[in-house]
Amino acid sequence: MTAPIFTNRPASSANTPEEYFTPRPNPEEEIPVDAVLCALSRAQAVLLFIQTNGENIKQGFTINHSSVMDSLNCVDGLLTQVITMIDHSIGLNVKS
Repeated sequence: MTAPIFTNRPASSANTPEEYFTPRPNPEEEIPVDAVLCALSRAQAVLLFIQTNGENIKQGFTINHSSVMDSLNCVDGLLTQVITMIDHSIGLNVKS
């Protein structure tokens, strides 16, 4: 049985997704849940931004097309961060 990859214990440093951009020296360490929740909360905030600027079906989006695309690219990047954190923690190629 493998150990869980997430933990509720406080990390020794900041609990942000950016902390996990590179493989960690001790990959068997668990990922703090706060780091994953941070990335997911950021993605949720961007989606809320898109939703509030596109609620009126007749009017369409109140922001320009490039802002919508930038927002969607941001969400994609944030979800990729979560995948990368998990990938670096378990040592598997989750992306493929």
